[in-house]
Amino acid sequence: MAHYDSNLLTRETLLAFLTVMACQAADGLHLIALDVQKLMERGRLRQISL
Repeated sequence: MAHYDSNLLTRETLLAFLTVMACQAADGLHLIALDVQKLMERGRLRQISL
């Protein structure tokens, strides 16, 4: 199994996500926010503490 720097992967993922968000129109952001909220309510997104 390969060793990955989880902090680096987290930072790169967040940077990519923020880049996509910056390119969205306001109505697009609203739709994405609704989707994320639904996922969080279902418990699929969880905060991970190390």
